[in-house]
Amino acid sequence: MNESPRVFESGLEVDRKSSGPKERTFKDTFLISAWVAAYVGVLIIFRVANALGRLLPSKRKSLPRS
Repeated sequence: MNESPRVFESGLEVDRKSSGPKERTFKDTFLISAWVAAYVGVLIIFRVANALGRLLPSKRKSLPRS
C-alpha cells in the first residue's frame, strides 16, 4: 500500500519568463477604442436629446389654460 500522494495541477500555466506587463495586441486596442467610442456616443446622444427638449416647445406649456 505504497500510494503516492495525489497532486492536483491547475489548468492555468504561469509564464515565469516574463515578469513585465504583457504587450497590448491590435485586438485589445480595437476593443478599448470601440468601448470608448460607444460611451462617448451615448453621452452625445443624451446631450443632443436634452438640448432638443429645451429648444422645442413642450405640449404642456403650449396648451391654453381653461
